[in-house]
Amino acid sequence: MKRAASGPLICVHPAAGNAMKQWPADYFALVVDRLIATHGARIALIGAPGEEPIANELLARLRRPEAVTSLIGALPLADLPALLARASLFLGNDSGPKHIAAGLGVPTVGVHSGTVDVREWGPIGVNAVAVAREMVCSPCYLTNPQDCRRGLACLRELSPETIYQACERLLLLSMPAAAAAPKAARRELARPARRAGRAARQSAAGLAAAGPR
Repeated sequence: MKRAASGPLICVHPAAGNAMKQWPADYFALVVDRLIATHGARIALIGAPGEEPIANELLARLRRPEAVTSLIGALPLADLPALLARASLFLGNDSGPKHIAAGLGVPTVGVHSGTVDVREWGPIGVNAVAVAREMVCSPCYLTNPQDCRRGLACLRELSPETIYQACERLLLLSMPAAAAAPKAARRELARPARRAGRAARQSAAGLAAAGPR
């Protein structure tokens, strides 16, 4: 990462490889900014070569780009599971990395369009959820956004607030004791953790080493 931090590591796959499954990059940016501001999250953008333009669009819209590292096009697929296994949360479109994260047991939020049946293609895992907007026209199985008479409302009207709430629920479930503790108790719990936190921050600073060697 670009800076050492002790916040949760969140892997984000903002691309989809299919325009019918692509949640807008500016929506991703709003959710990422809020995760950084609220949870001190460290964000790793992941994706295949050729998906860099979407990452660049997302980064250009962020208020805190220094908390984000883009590994898009730089992380071999063989190294992706090891990175995902370290994450506190995965957020992404309906694509391969979503299924890998869910299969590893990583808390996973999949953003789904109405082009296919979410019951068939949603992430499978005890900590995984698919977020989709209910549409009377879904599943439509369209392949071209220009053929959608509703302007791809299944994605464009799926709000960043809805996705953020799903992310926050899974983050809090992954650390229930800390989330449930009142502020005074959390301060007490934090004291012995600060010493261990130094070592954790040193390990976190080595995230970039998960890239190609």
